[in-house]
Amino acid sequence: MICTSATMRASTTRLLPLSLLLLLPLALTVAEARGHAEEPCRQDAPDALHLKRMNVPEELLRLASALQGRRRQGGEDSALPPCPSRGGVLPPGSPLQERSISPWTYRLNRKADRVPEVLPEAACLCAGCVEPHSGRETHSVVSVPVMGHVRVLYRERAACEPGHARYEERWEEIAVGCTCAVYSVAK
Repeated sequence: MICTSATMRASTTRLLPLSLLLLLPLALTVAEARGHAEEPCRQDAPDALHLKRMNVPEELLRLASALQGRRRQGGEDSALPPCPSRGGVLPPGSPLQERSISPWTYRLNRKADRVPEVLPEAACLCAGCVEPHSGRETHSVVSVPVMGHVRVLYRERAACEPGHARYEERWEEIAVGCTCAVYSVAK
């Protein structure tokens, strides 16, 4: 078969619409991404209203509020308490974070442009874990944080008129507790 410029133009013309169809999903993805990036400014609402809409667990909000109250009374915590050494059994009703062989405390994770602004986040108290029989820390295992995800909103006011803001929903990873694990060794 001999290809002339006329047959080349004809085959190119038939392929052109097909190539445009193949590019259509890419064009739609780009347009969709632009649409998400340009969220409209909305009238700013109280954080409590956003929290209710997002179904943030009440327990999480109560813990954050209690921690904030405790911090106001005793000042902000900069250093963690030491790893506890305990002998015997803890009293009934002791919180899980105190009864655990990988005990933890809570610190406040604070970001002014986030809803909720304050999240309680677990901080492990021991490098190792507490031996259940002796009540002393052992370093044959390591204490590691257990991570969880919480849905939050980030607020941007800079590009909006006063009293308005843009909100972006995200999932944020936070430490929710601690557990004991064997050391991980790089291969």
